[in-house]
Amino acid sequence: MKLLLPKVLLSAVLSDVVFFSAQAVEIPDNYKSVEVQSADSLTNYTTNSDTDHYAFLLGMDVEVPADISLSGGHLLFATKDGQASASMTFGGASSHAFSEVDTLTFNTLSNLSFSGIAHQGGYGGASHDIYGGAIHVNDGGTLIISHVNDNQAGTTDVLFENNVVLGYDGYVFGAAIYAGEGSTVEISYNGDVSFSGNSATAPTSSYESTAYTSSFGGAIYAGGNVSISNNGNVSFSANSASASSYFGTRSPGGAIHAEGNVSISNNGDVSFSGNSAVSSNPGSYHITCTPYGGAILAWGAVTISNNVDVSFSGNSASTSDTFNAAFGGAIYAGDTLTISNNADVSFSGNSASVDSFGDTYGGAIHAMKNLNIQGNDSVTFEQNYERVGSVYLLRSIYQDGRSGGSMNLSAKTGGHITFYDSVYGGATALNADYTDAEGNTQKAKGDIIFSGKYAKEHLDEILEADGAGRTATVEEILNSRTTVINGLTNLYGGRLRVEDGAIYKGEGITAMEGSAATVLVKDATLNHDGFALTFNAGTTLQVEGESLIVGDVLMQAQSVLNLDGETTINGALTLGLGMQLAGNVLTEVQNLQVGQSITLVSGLESLAVQTQNLMRSVEYTTVMDGYEVQASEYFANLAGNTGLVIRYDSEGGTVSITQTMAVPEPTTATLSLFALAALAARRRRK
Repeated sequence: MKLLLPKVLLSAVLSDVVFFSAQAVEIPDNYKSVEVQSADSLTNYTTNSDTDHYAFLLGMDVEVPADISLSGGHLLFATKDGQASASMTFGGASSHAFSEVDTLTFNTLSNLSFSGIAHQGGYGGASHDIYGGAIHVNDGGTLIISHVNDNQAGTTDVLFENNVVLGYDGYVFGAAIYAGEGSTVEISYNGDVSFSGNSATAPTSSYESTAYTSSFGGAIYAGGNVSISNNGNVSFSANSASASSYFGTRSPGGAIHAEGNVSISNNGDVSFSGNSAVSSNPGSYHITCTPYGGAILAWGAVTISNNVDVSFSGNSASTSDTFNAAFGGAIYAGDTLTISNNADVSFSGNSASVDSFGDTYGGAIHAMKNLNIQGNDSVTFEQNYERVGSVYLLRSIYQDGRSGGSMNLSAKTGGHITFYDSVYGGATALNADYTDAEGNTQKAKGDIIFSGKYAKEHLDEILEADGAGRTATVEEILNSRTTVINGLTNLYGGRLRVEDGAIYKGEGITAMEGSAATVLVKDATLNHDGFALTFNAGTTLQVEGESLIVGDVLMQAQSVLNLDGETTINGALTLGLGMQLAGNVLTEVQNLQVGQSITLVSGLESLAVQTQNLMRSVEYTTVMDGYEVQASEYFANLAGNTGLVIRYDSEGGTVSITQTMAVPEPTTATLSLFALAALAARRRRK
């Protein structure tokens, strides 16, 4: 595992040392310094104007009582230069700890904690919208939490826990942090950071209420961007955004809601677990109830990069109403979503659900535009699911190709991206070059795996946990194994592996020339009906077990056909000159005795072979039923055995290789089209 922990954590290995502030804070000239020796020192600054700028310098740990709430102005809190790092604790307030401040900065503290702060509104609609539980930053403002670290292993340095924002018949925003329109939230260069159990709740007050309710960001709401970088371990757990109404609800972002971008980078381990976005209708008639992003919603881009391990587990976006939709059980990205250059990445047990009729879009991820998963040590998707009523589907990703986006999946050399769930997306690039954490371009030669191995087992476990009282149906299992790509798949290197009952359905596959790329189909299906699967020079189609390929397979010159098992191709097969035959079938062919034959594939609609005319131009000729051509011309590693011929039989659509009596004849590669036809006619079996 790579080590990407911030330098500020390295001091944690030391013991029995009194730590002083990490660095002297540079106080802007327009800030007035105020020394703080106790919470009483803050009582004169509870109300500030937007022209006030104060730097509060702590000489000791400060526990701020519930009855002190600071509002307005530009406020900075830091440890006094030369003093042991001080901590600040806020808790138990019935309203904000900070209300309507313009800029708020915490720097060079040992710990910072906001716990159990509740901000509750009344009834009556928009006039009772509630902005922020613990912290409220004004429009265009900034919240900075930086260099907060007690340098002790196993402790949480920045903690937002069990804060609440509650507003009936209106909109609520950010139980831990609210930053208004155009504002930014920056949490950087700290030790461990935790947001846990924060809840933003917007219930309806009564059946008579006509209010439309919404809850934005269970822990953090930002009207601009959110940046979480260069910290120790980062955890968001059991945060929730929930809203209910008889007239309509939205719940975007169970843990984080950003009107702009979200960036989570260069941290230790990153974990989002058990966060939820819930929209519900207590009535009996149908309204709009839409949850987005059980853990993260950003209307802009989401970037998760250069961290150690990254985990999204048990997050959910759900609605109880019918004829509605749920988007992204873990992440909803309105623009590009990038997950890159982390260590091990996992998405497990995330869900998007609608209680009756409706639509679901991504058990783990909904990406409106591009989705980039590149350069991580490993990536695994499993048991992420969508539910509509009582019907379940294992599906990790919904990438909306209709918005012009695409999927870019690149597994680093020696690594893998594995889907035990299905995927829905647009045009897809597999193992294209990517940029690593140091800015260097890297070739991707890892494995990208679609596996149906655990579909039934995983569905049954989910059904049991939900108390469904049944096991998975055949249709649910089949759909959960079927990935749908609405566009062409380009493979630039490494391996695409479709295995164990998985179905990879799309609009063609191209293995790029010279890439040494391999498509492995093992007891699985490639369904590209009406489209071409093209294997250029230096690439390989490897088929094992009982596998089915639907579509036209074009094996170009100098490509490799590796067969081991029963291969069925429903479409046309074209063989290029100078290919390689590989796998167990090669051994069997080499051991054929005169009169014996072996079937390469069955189910074909037609067979064509590449030829050169007298002008040495490449052409393609359809092989007629029962005709034979020299195998050595098409499989270079069979050169010298002129007794081996390739035969196509339309009954069963089989292509076989037969060992005949060796008779020297002109090679088909130098024959004109007419000469080839004459040769085939001469070899027709009686």
